[in-house]
Amino acid sequence: MAKKLKSVDIRMYRQGFGDCFLLTFRYPSGKKHLMIDFGVLKSSKGESKMKDIAEDILKTTQKKIDTLVVTHQHWDHYSGFTKSQAQDIIKQLSFDKLWLAWTEDFENPQAKALLDRRNKVKEAVKIGLKGMAEHYNKLTMASETQKTKFANQLKNIVGILNFESGIDQPFELSNKKPEEVFGLLGSNKIDNDDRSLVDILKELWSDIDQKKDFLEPNTMIDSKSQGFGLDGVRIYVLGPPSEWEYLRRNDTAAKGELYISSSLFDNPTSFINSFEFSDDERKKDWNDNDIPFEESWIEYIVEDNKITFEDDNKGLRGSEHKRIRNAIQSSEAFRQYNEESEFNKLRRIDNEYLSYIEPLALMLNSHTNNTSLVLAIELIDSGKVLLFPGDAQYGNWLSWTDKKLEWEFKEGDKSKKVSIEELLSRTVFYKVSHHGSHNGTPQNKGLELMKDKSLIAAVPVDKVAAEEKNWNKIPYSNIMKRLEEKVKKINGKPAILRSDSKPEEIPVSTQIRVNELYFDIKIQNRD
Repeated sequence: MAKKLKSVDIRMYRQGFGDCFLLTFRYPSGKKHLMIDFGVLKSSKGESKMKDIAEDILKTTQKKIDTLVVTHQHWDHYSGFTKSQAQDIIKQLSFDKLWLAWTEDFENPQAKALLDRRNKVKEAVKIGLKGMAEHYNKLTMASETQKTKFANQLKNIVGILNFESGIDQPFELSNKKPEEVFGLLGSNKIDNDDRSLVDILKELWSDIDQKKDFLEPNTMIDSKSQGFGLDGVRIYVLGPPSEWEYLRRNDTAAKGELYISSSLFDNPTSFINSFEFSDDERKKDWNDNDIPFEESWIEYIVEDNKITFEDDNKGLRGSEHKRIRNAIQSSEAFRQYNEESEFNKLRRIDNEYLSYIEPLALMLNSHTNNTSLVLAIELIDSGKVLLFPGDAQYGNWLSWTDKKLEWEFKEGDKSKKVSIEELLSRTVFYKVSHHGSHNGTPQNKGLELMKDKSLIAAVPVDKVAAEEKNWNKIPYSNIMKRLEEKVKKINGKPAILRSDSKPEEIPVSTQIRVNELYFDIKIQNRD
């Protein structure tokens, strides 16, 4: 009984748009610590807080924690470990275990295939950026408004690439004029360093290889697990899923799945799918939901540049296609369209695909979010659950309920089963996924399953920083409204802790303490 867990203190640091949590497990004989992520959005005011946070972590833990968790490789989750922020301080921290998702293990063939695929999409985005620059330079008739809009698209795309980057100083464009933006496209500054999370962390701790564990979904860690030192705790690994069909699912318009309105769901899925499935390695995985247009219109270009069709094509045959093409090519509209004029340069659609480079970059970003390591931490005596999903989006969440995740183990002499629905129903602390984005918290397969009346929600977000990046719907209003209805009330205020909360909005109590650097939330290990 000397090891009986009394409570857990969750320290949520308030650097803004980025995650860093320090969990302190209190026992009669002392304390143990688990740290989750350490990052902040590039160019936000929160960057100046990272050294202060590092100092506070060292002071609180006496420079020693049991486990370090890094959920996924996005800048706002690991930037504090880099030279540009707090590497010189946080490297003094020691730990016994490092937990990463299986997707970071590049000796795993599936993880390596995902990395190769991500790099291929990243290269396509960078090629598209250069295409945008070439197109922009030809538009001598374009208005300043058009130029500015085009430049803002570029800034957004490069901002997304910064998230995917392993470099210390991501390419920053927020204060650049349109002509400066496009002038920089040919530089090496948009070429990303493809180091892995392990490589990045090795700069601080050379013995990482002896401490790292790559966690698989539907597994469980407890005091019987080798090297795990937290008594009275079970940790369930929910994600990331191993199946590509879930990793690539970022959104859905199905009723009851996400808290979204139809106006938000404007995604050029056909273009994205046409890019994805142009890869020969992926053709064998085609299905009716993936092909961006009716199969009868799929054309294959052979070496002599003549168009041929597969033998089983059920659409129009070559002779009919030829007749249609000849009619189009001989038309007056076609002739006018191909005239070389400044007006045509503005109205032609040859470069229309460039407008989809930004959604393609967003897809890259979302796929990385879906590789987030997701942990449900159960306090065994009370049954309370703390949910940390990183930036998991719809597909990651969907895999838990679709696959009916269930864990079976011995508790004393008895066998026990725990389902994903049960874990969600007992969740008392929810780290809101992906800063409150529209697809980070599902409806019927997520938040609506959290039924505990003592629920507290934590949202690492900075609305101003998000708007500076043109992410105007983060946090998403429908999700925030539903959270206000679901969480407990403290002194009449909903128990939602946002990094950017104003003092009058914070529900301070004996359970929640606050200062400018962090929130402290105490979870008692009793009913």
